[in-house]
Amino acid sequence: MMRPPLLKRVVRESWRRLPPSDFLYNTGKMLTRTLLTPEKKSHPVQVEFAGRFPLPLDLRSFVGNDLYCLDHHYEASTLRLWRTLSAASQTILDLGSHIGTFALSAALDAPHARIFAVEADPENFRKLRDNCRPFPQITPCHAALSESGGSLWFCHEPGNDGGGFVTAKKPENAAIQCEPVQTVSLTELCRTHAITSIDLMKLDVEGLELEILGGLEDFWCAHAPRHVIVELTISKADRPRYAALFDTMARRGYRATRIQSLYALGFLKSESLANWHFERHSN
Repeated sequence: MMRPPLLKRVVRESWRRLPPSDFLYNTGKMLTRTLLTPEKKSHPVQVEFAGRFPLPLDLRSFVGNDLYCLDHHYEASTLRLWRTLSAASQTILDLGSHIGTFALSAALDAPHARIFAVEADPENFRKLRDNCRPFPQITPCHAALSESGGSLWFCHEPGNDGGGFVTAKKPENAAIQCEPVQTVSLTELCRTHAITSIDLMKLDVEGLELEILGGLEDFWCAHAPRHVIVELTISKADRPRYAALFDTMARRGYRATRIQSLYALGFLKSESLANWHFERHSN
């Protein structure tokens, strides 16, 4: 492990002394995209994330740099809700778990719950698996979600280790790093792990949210989670499709609430990026 750069240490310690807020999260994001950008080379550090659990991070990583600098302000409103819902849950699915920040948090708040952390990115999965070792109630799963099983290519988004996409055909662009990954449907995931009911599910699956929330009727009929927290990117062109999605979820008995924006300066964007909470209030 290495010593973090001085300016990042100062910002982190300053942020940690303040109560978590979306304002400081958005301010911190502006800093990590200007003065506190990720390191050019690998820069591993070890932290106690939010003073709760050890988390190895790489400051070269887009997400790792945010987690280090922002600490407990990182997606503060979403994590606060996630912790509250986790504490009352017996079965939790963290789909698109990255290195496990949400899954590890849930493990502390719900020590008797079964937690399944699914991640498609091979490198992030290796980190997720290592981070989950002290928590036997977490089952890490290396797979990409799909409507059926099989094998696809996981392609990394250049410059953003928190992003990527899956595709049946490997891109011809040699600059895009791709690795094969097995796929699994949500129904098959539940069958494999004997999951009969789901209290809480998080979705951050790089563009597949529409297909999962708007389709997969067999899954929703059999396993409709009590709570769903999902990251949605909604552009002007996609608004009709998302309107249909919200209608579909309403027909299933869900009430939708916007938790927080994930853009520091959302008014400058042509699209919205936010976390949403769908709560099932009827059968």
